[in-house]
Amino acid sequence: MKDNSTCYCNTLKQIELLAAEAEFEAFQTYVDDLVSEKKLSWLYDYAKYKIDDDFNYSEEYYRCINCVQVWGLEFPTHYNSFDGTWRILEEGKPIGEVGYVNYINTLARETWTSHVEAQVIITVVNTGERALFLEQSPYDIEDEDGKIIATSLARAFPQIIQPGESGYYFDSVHIKSWNNVAPFKVLPRLKVSATRLDSIRLDVSEFYLSSHDPNSKRVHVLGRVHNDSNKQYSEIIVAGIMFGKNEQPIGHTFSSIREDIPAGMKIGFSGYVHSALELSQDDIFRYEVFAFPRKH
Repeated sequence: MKDNSTCYCNTLKQIELLAAEAEFEAFQTYVDDLVSEKKLSWLYDYAKYKIDDDFNYSEEYYRCINCVQVWGLEFPTHYNSFDGTWRILEEGKPIGEVGYVNYINTLARETWTSHVEAQVIITVVNTGERALFLEQSPYDIEDEDGKIIATSLARAFPQIIQPGESGYYFDSVHIKSWNNVAPFKVLPRLKVSATRLDSIRLDVSEFYLSSHDPNSKRVHVLGRVHNDSNKQYSEIIVAGIMFGKNEQPIGHTFSSIREDIPAGMKIGFSGYVHSALELSQDDIFRYEVFAFPRKH
């Protein structure tokens, strides 16, 4: 999946010059359309350019998908004429080939309420030359006749993957209008883009699985993360994917450590393996576990 889209960021600068007498909302709408068309990416947390106490106006930030140039769009003080500023914050540079492939695995079971719980796991393999950022992404589920029966959002971990690495989307959804486990199709709309952010990973120094109660079919997770970086973090995400003996994903775990974690410190976490299947410890053949700061 290569991105050969045209770079639109310089066109935006030309349009700004022509927009002196246009309403600001019209220009914002044009920018929003470029975001919808995946030609620009809205940066919701671009803290590097949120200046200081003297910063008395608001600004939103965008990245050109093609050249990775970063722009800031200043909101005007009034809307009767265009007086916002559209300025370059980071010059664009070639980012190399962007590509990935994805594989979809699904499981389903009938719940005690006679509804169906569907589990969706999407594996994304970075086949390109640059790191990829995996954003939370929507998907639809349709039945054999092409009728939509559910829609939901899947979160990704780790959020940044380097060339050759794999990342995972995971979600489970109850299909309320369905009462039979039958074949279905997942239609994802993955939000995957190139990034220059570092893929910070901390060492999961200990990770244990155990089935405390054989009758409950619930696998408990216990482990520790070692902050082997030189920086303190205030929140760490620990996420992992579980594989069965046939190498297919069968479940996942997701925990967060919400406290200050100084450099060099080890700190524990616990949780459960979430799956549409009734798993025991023996059902899990191997696992991949990641620890990373939430801001990524």
